Amino acid sequence: MLKSMTGFGRGEVLLPGKRITVEIRSVNHRYCEVVIRMPRTYSALEEKIRRAIQSRVARGRLEVLVNVVQEEGQETLVKVDKELGLAYYNSLRELGNFLQISAEISAEQLSRLPGVLVLQEEEVDLVEFWGGLETALDEAMQSLIGMRESEGMRLERDLIHRIDRIAQFINDISK
Repeated sequence: MLKSMTGFGRGEVLLPGKRITVEIRSVNHRYCEVVIRMPRTYSALEEKIRRAIQSRVARGRLEVLVNVVQEEGQETLVKVDKELGLAYYNSLRELGNFLQISAEISAEQLSRLPGVLVLQEEEVDLVEFWGGLETALDEAMQSLIGMRESEGMRLERDLIHRIDRIAQFINDISK
């Protein structure tokens, strides 16, 4: 059976407190190249994802997007790096004095500087998370493979039609 290299698949699963969505887009490529975009918190699972995909797909460039959304009611903790904020504050005041300009610095301005406010990473049970992610990944892969097969059937019908037309032209020319 002919299979197209282009396709799209989507899978989704709910875990306690979060929703995992996996989207896979496939385009033509000579080899099997898997590009994964996912939250850094779960990046330790990238190789498992890559192996799971490569066990089912031989060719194509596959872009995998893993999205994790916290359910409402889940607490997001923001940590303030007070030492870094103070260092920025002192440096900005020093710069203001050096340039002989007013250095009115607000907490809001400081909060916009890199690293002052940091989202606290949640403790993640990767084994539990992998169970949900694997389910969503499998659903996305089934959808992708189904799309590649149906596109392959359309390509096969088109090729057979074109071959038949060429054969007819050859037959007409030989008469």
